[in-house]
Amino acid sequence: MVAIPQIPPISQKMFYIIIAIIIIVGLIFALLQFRRIRKAQKNLDSLTKETAQRKIDLVRRDLKSHGIKSDLVLPPEFPGSTTENKSTISDMGGSYSYDIREKIRDFESTTGFKKIQKSLGAIENREMQFERKEDKFEMDEQEFKRRISKFNGDK
Repeated sequence: MVAIPQIPPISQKMFYIIIAIIIIVGLIFALLQFRRIRKAQKNLDSLTKETAQRKIDLVRRDLKSHGIKSDLVLPPEFPGSTTENKSTISDMGGSYSYDIREKIRDFESTTGFKKIQKSLGAIENREMQFERKEDKFEMDEQEFKRRISKFNGDK
Protein backbone atom coordinates (compact mmCIF):
# COMPACT_ATOMS: atom_id res chain seq x y z
CA MET A 1 0.00 0.00 0.00
CA VAL A 2 0.99 3.55 -0.72
CA ALA A 3 1.48 5.73 2.28
CA ILE A 4 -0.46 9.01 2.14
CA PRO A 5 1.49 11.81 3.78
CA GLN A 6 -0.30 13.39 6.66
CA ILE A 7 -0.86 17.17 6.59
CA PRO A 8 0.11 18.54 9.96
CA PRO A 9 -2.85 20.21 11.63
CA ILE A 10 -2.67 23.99 11.96
CA SER A 11 -3.77 25.77 15.02
CA GLN A 12 -6.70 28.11 15.07
CA LYS A 13 -4.39 31.12 15.61
CA MET A 14 -2.36 30.25 12.52
CA PHE A 15 -5.59 29.93 10.50
CA TYR A 16 -6.68 33.44 11.55
CA ILE A 17 -3.24 34.85 10.68
CA ILE A 18 -3.41 33.34 7.18
CA ILE A 19 -6.93 34.73 6.67
CA ALA A 20 -5.78 38.17 7.92
CA ILE A 21 -2.83 38.19 5.49
CA ILE A 22 -5.12 37.30 2.58
CA ILE A 23 -7.54 40.09 3.56
CA ILE A 24 -4.70 42.65 3.87
CA VAL A 25 -3.31 41.73 0.44
CA GLY A 26 -6.82 42.04 -1.04
CA LEU A 27 -7.34 45.48 0.55
CA ILE A 28 -3.98 46.72 -0.76
CA PHE A 29 -4.88 45.51 -4.25
CA ALA A 30 -8.32 47.19 -4.04
CA LEU A 31 -6.78 50.49 -2.86
CA LEU A 32 -4.26 50.47 -5.71
CA GLN A 33 -7.02 49.87 -8.24
CA PHE A 34 -9.15 52.65 -6.71
CA ARG A 35 -6.17 55.03 -6.93
CA ARG A 36 -5.61 54.19 -10.61
CA ILE A 37 -9.28 54.76 -11.39
CA ARG A 38 -9.27 58.16 -9.68
CA LYS A 39 -6.15 59.20 -11.57
CA ALA A 40 -7.70 58.14 -14.90
CA GLN A 41 -10.89 60.07 -14.11
CA LYS A 42 -8.91 63.23 -13.36
CA ASN A 43 -7.00 62.88 -16.63
CA LEU A 44 -10.25 62.35 -18.51
CA ASP A 45 -11.84 65.44 -16.94
CA SER A 46 -8.86 67.62 -17.80
CA LEU A 47 -8.79 66.31 -21.38
CA THR A 48 -12.52 66.96 -21.73
CA LYS A 49 -12.08 70.57 -20.61
CA GLU A 50 -9.11 70.99 -22.92
CA THR A 51 -11.02 69.67 -25.95
CA ALA A 52 -13.96 71.94 -25.16
CA GLN A 53 -11.55 74.89 -24.96
CA ARG A 54 -10.00 73.95 -28.31
CA LYS A 55 -13.42 73.63 -29.93
CA ILE A 56 -14.36 77.10 -28.73
CA ASP A 57 -11.05 78.50 -29.99
CA LEU A 58 -11.54 76.85 -33.39
CA VAL A 59 -15.05 78.28 -33.69
CA ARG A 60 -13.75 81.71 -32.76
CA ARG A 61 -10.97 81.53 -35.34
CA ASP A 62 -13.41 80.35 -37.98
CA LEU A 63 -15.85 83.13 -37.23
CA LYS A 64 -13.02 85.62 -37.12
CA SER A 65 -11.71 84.50 -40.51
CA HIS A 66 -15.16 84.89 -42.05
CA GLY A 67 -15.72 88.24 -40.37
CA ILE A 68 -18.88 87.16 -38.57
CA LYS A 69 -19.83 88.72 -35.27
CA SER A 70 -19.30 86.44 -32.31
CA ASP A 71 -20.32 86.77 -28.71
CA LEU A 72 -18.80 83.52 -27.45
CA VAL A 73 -17.86 83.80 -23.81
CA LEU A 74 -16.01 81.07 -21.98
CA PRO A 75 -17.47 79.81 -18.74
CA PRO A 76 -15.26 80.57 -15.73
CA GLU A 77 -14.42 76.89 -15.25
CA PHE A 78 -12.33 76.74 -18.44
CA PRO A 79 -8.68 77.65 -18.25
CA GLY A 80 -7.82 80.85 -20.07
CA SER A 81 -11.24 82.41 -19.64
CA THR A 82 -10.39 85.96 -18.78
CA THR A 83 -11.85 89.30 -19.65
CA GLU A 84 -9.69 89.29 -22.80
CA ASN A 85 -11.70 86.35 -24.12
CA LYS A 86 -14.97 88.17 -23.54
CA SER A 87 -14.27 90.80 -26.20
CA THR A 88 -16.32 90.35 -29.33
CA ILE A 89 -15.05 90.13 -32.85
CA SER A 90 -17.36 92.92 -33.88
CA ASP A 91 -14.91 95.36 -32.29
CA MET A 92 -12.65 94.92 -35.34
CA GLY A 93 -14.70 97.23 -37.51
CA GLY A 94 -17.15 96.73 -40.34
CA SER A 95 -14.93 97.63 -43.31
CA TYR A 96 -12.19 95.27 -42.20
CA SER A 97 -14.57 92.33 -41.98
CA TYR A 98 -16.02 93.26 -45.40
CA ASP A 99 -12.52 93.21 -46.91
CA ILE A 100 -11.85 89.83 -45.35
CA ARG A 101 -15.09 88.42 -46.75
CA GLU A 102 -14.23 89.72 -50.23
CA LYS A 103 -10.75 88.20 -50.06
CA ILE A 104 -12.22 84.87 -48.97
CA ARG A 105 -14.71 84.89 -51.86
CA ASP A 106 -11.92 85.71 -54.34
CA PHE A 107 -9.72 82.97 -52.92
CA GLU A 108 -12.52 80.41 -53.03
CA SER A 109 -13.39 81.31 -56.61
CA THR A 110 -9.75 81.11 -57.78
CA THR A 111 -9.14 77.81 -56.01
CA GLY A 112 -12.39 76.43 -57.40
CA PHE A 113 -11.40 77.55 -60.91
CA LYS A 114 -7.96 75.96 -60.51
CA LYS A 115 -9.53 72.69 -59.37
CA ILE A 116 -11.88 72.71 -62.36
CA GLN A 117 -8.98 73.43 -64.74
CA LYS A 118 -6.96 70.60 -63.24
CA SER A 119 -9.82 68.11 -63.57
CA LEU A 120 -10.47 69.32 -67.14
CA GLY A 121 -6.82 68.70 -68.00
CA ALA A 122 -7.03 65.21 -66.53
CA ILE A 123 -10.17 64.49 -68.57
CA GLU A 124 -8.50 65.72 -71.76
CA ASN A 125 -5.49 63.49 -71.08
CA ARG A 126 -7.75 60.50 -70.68
CA GLU A 127 -9.59 61.33 -73.89
CA MET A 128 -6.27 61.44 -75.74
CA GLN A 129 -5.29 58.08 -74.28
CA PHE A 130 -8.61 56.54 -75.35
CA GLU A 131 -8.23 58.01 -78.84
CA ARG A 132 -4.76 56.46 -79.15
CA LYS A 133 -6.11 53.09 -78.05
CA GLU A 134 -9.02 53.42 -80.46
CA ASP A 135 -6.64 54.18 -83.32
CA LYS A 136 -4.75 50.98 -82.55
CA PHE A 137 -7.87 48.89 -82.91
CA GLU A 138 -9.30 50.61 -85.99
CA MET A 139 -8.37 49.21 -89.37
CA ASP A 140 -9.70 49.59 -92.83
CA GLU A 141 -11.20 46.85 -94.97
CA GLN A 142 -7.96 46.14 -96.81
CA GLU A 143 -6.03 45.65 -93.57
CA PHE A 144 -8.75 43.42 -92.21
CA LYS A 145 -8.71 41.20 -95.32
CA ARG A 146 -4.92 41.01 -95.24
CA ARG A 147 -4.90 39.87 -91.62
CA ILE A 148 -7.67 37.34 -92.21
CA SER A 149 -5.88 35.95 -95.25
CA LYS A 150 -2.97 34.93 -93.02
CA PHE A 151 -5.27 32.62 -91.16
CA ASN A 152 -7.02 31.37 -94.31
CA GLY A 153 -3.70 30.64 -96.03
CA ASP A 154 -2.65 28.24 -93.29
CA LYS A 155 -5.45 25.82 -94.16
